[in-house]
Amino acid sequence: MKLLRHHSDLGCWEMALAPPAPSLRGLVDTYSGYDERNTRFTRRHELPGIQAVLIVNLGAPITIIDTDAHVVAVASGAGFAAGLSDAYAISDSTGSQRGFQVMFTPQGARRFFGLPMRALTNRA
Repeated sequence: MKLLRHHSDLGCWEMALAPPAPSLRGLVDTYSGYDERNTRFTRRHELPGIQAVLIVNLGAPITIIDTDAHVVAVASGAGFAAGLSDAYAISDSTGSQRGFQVMFTPQGARRFFGLPMRALTNRA
């Protein structure tokens, strides 16, 4: 496991990254847990990517606006998935977020969610 930390006037965050078990390589790229305590911003642009993600929110409620403008409210203890994307999505928070995520390869997302990738592309 790899642990990353950052502290500044803007806030602080910690992220723990772990590789998948050998039997999941090619399906899962990485697992990560995170804890952010920000004081300066509550909205961020999430970069487009070639991976699908499953996120479980363990902190305050957040709102996700995907690239197709669908709004997803995510309560504490709830989660969401997002597919491959060609544009940024938006996440709104109280300035703090806590949770964990699984970064899937396209093949892993297809197998885990049981959906064709077109059903998840640019969607949360």
